[in-house]
Formats: sequence, C-alpha cells, structure tokens
Amino acid sequence: MNVRFFSTVQPVPPGFQPWQPTRRDLLRGPVAVLLRDEAEVAALVEPLRERIVGLVLTRGPECASYAVTPRLWRIQVCPAHATELTVLLQPALGALAQALRLSDQCEQFAQMEARFHRDYDTTQRDYQRVTSTLESQIEQLKRVHAEMLEFDHLKDQFIEVAAHELKTPVAIMKGHAQALLRGIPARPQFLQAISRGADRIERIVNDLLLLSALGLHKLELRTEPVDLGALVQASVLRAAEGAGQRVRLGHADRALTRGDPKRLTQVVDQVLDNAVKYSPGGGDVEASVDVQDHQAVISVRDHGVGIPSSKQARIFERFYRAHSGTPYDSAGMGVGLYLAREIVALHGGRIWFESEEMRGSTFHIALPLLADGTPPA
Repeated sequence: MNVRFFSTVQPVPPGFQPWQPTRRDLLRGPVAVLLRDEAEVAALVEPLRERIVGLVLTRGPECASYAVTPRLWRIQVCPAHATELTVLLQPALGALAQALRLSDQCEQFAQMEARFHRDYDTTQRDYQRVTSTLESQIEQLKRVHAEMLEFDHLKDQFIEVAAHELKTPVAIMKGHAQALLRGIPARPQFLQAISRGADRIERIVNDLLLLSALGLHKLELRTEPVDLGALVQASVLRAAEGAGQRVRLGHADRALTRGDPKRLTQVVDQVLDNAVKYSPGGGDVEASVDVQDHQAVISVRDHGVGIPSSKQARIFERFYRAHSGTPYDSAGMGVGLYLAREIVALHGGRIWFESEEMRGSTFHIALPLLADGTPPA
C-alpha cells in the first residue's frame, strides 16, 4: 500500500515531498498529514467515506500517539525521526485499512442482524394478528353454525308443534261438520265445538303471525296512555270465566303507562292463563298492580305445580314447554311467554318470575310509568 504525505510546513522537513491532496484523494485511501508543528504528524484514514476507527501507534521513547477522533490519530515524533515516518506509517496504515474492512463487515453484519430482528418481530406480530383474526373468524363460524343448527331445530320443532296444535281443533270441527252433513239434527254443542275450534285455530295463526313479525322486527305498536289497573281488572274477569278456582284482583294502584293496549292485554292474559292452567288442584290466582321505583309492576301469583328449577332458565325460549311429557302438560305451542317477554321489552319493561316446584309461581311485569309517576286521583 502506498502512503502519501501532505505537509503544511514550509520549508518541508527532510524526507517529505510536498503534495496538495484533493478531496477525492482524501476519500480514496490512507493519507498522512504533517501539521504546522514539525513535531506533530496526524494520520487520517478515510477509505471511501468519512467513518472513524482509532489506532494507537508508538515507536520508542521519543514517539507517542493518541487518538484525536476514532479514525484520526496523531503521532508525536521528533524532527530527527520525521524522515522515518514513511516506513513507520506504511504497515500501520495497511493494518488499519484491514481493520477498517473488518469493522465495515461487522457493521454490515450488525445491520443485517438488526434488520433480521425487525423483520422477525414484524413477522411475529403479523402471524399473531393473522392467527387472532383466524381464531375470531373460526369462533364466528362456530356461532353461525350453532345458530343454523338451532334454527333448523326450531324449524322442525315448529312444524311438529304447529301440526299437533292444528290437528286437534281441525279434527273436532271436521267431526261435527260431517255429523251435520249426514243429516244429524243440529245441536248447540255441535256449533259451539266448531266455534271453539275456529277460535283455537285463530289464536294459533295470530301467534304465528306475531312470532314472524317479531322475528322480522316488523311489529308496530299503537301506543296510547293505558290505565294498567283497569286493563288487569278486565283480564282477571275474563280469566275467571270457566276457571276451576278463584281468580281475583288484589291490591291495585292506579298507574298509567304508554303502550299498545292490545299487546299489553295479550301479555297479561297469557300470564293469567298459565296461572290457571298450571293450578290443577285449585287455589286462588291473584293479580295486583303496584307502583315501585317509578314503574308499574303487575304481579300474578298462583299456588299450582310451579316450574322445576332445572327448567327455569329456558322458560322464555320459543317453543319451550317446561311441563311437556308430564301429567301437567296442557298442550300449546310454547310461545306464549316468549311473546310476552318480547312485547314487554318493546314497551321498555321487563318480565321475571319466582317459582318453586309444587308450591306455585309468581310472575312480575314491570313497565315505565307515564310522566314518571301516577296520575292524580
């Protein structure tokens, strides 16, 4: 390796040849620079670009060196040894150039390692994000699959229940109609049976239409101020007709709410009807209307068979009948309480119950009061 020297001292010390380097020369290879002080020589190594690495070089007691910057180091040398600087610096600069190449390679490896770690971290985060997304989609697909299975089960259950419920009134109506066609004299009980069968079919159809409207979110409420005390009293009178036990209205606060009187009547009728049906051994069925915490609470209590604790969690599900297959099975489609809960929810209220098997049940219906209070007497 050729080491070139640049001197700023005039006259030039013995053994040095004056040379004026350009910037290109300084960037191309090792250069030794003799500064204004003849006793100080600075060696600057800048191969291709301006980066810095230090090197310590000494020669005998009259020589000393120290780093000015990591790649610029200064050599103290007496004038008598200045001529020998060429021989001194040539191998040192060669070693330094080799060290710089190794340093550059190490730096490149360090940069590659840093990029690898960054890429690895990015890949790991991407993998975790993709995995999380896939897991979320899998869970969603599982829920959709479960909902489809549940829907398919409900469809089969609906067909079975609807067919069974329609079969009985149709058979009764058909039997009495055929008797009349055969010329049997018309009797009031024949016509009454046909009328009851038609009423039962009408109720089933109305429940199915309401069920469909709720499922499609198309049920429209025709709201107006409703006196809940009067509404419950009318429902109690209807339930008492033909009941095998006493159905009465107990305490009744006068409370107004805003709602659809037809749908609210349907809810109260359903709860009273269940209380009567599931009290085969008799016992009073009592309804009440109370004002509690800025809401009206309708309660219906019976002393019947109650609801087994293992079946209470599903009592408001569609087509679910807690007493199906038991001696207390009163038929029906199992949608009454589901419809009641949905209608009450549309009015901004809620429905719940307490029940103990063979000791009866109490259902509560809470609705918001009109104008946040009871009307004046």
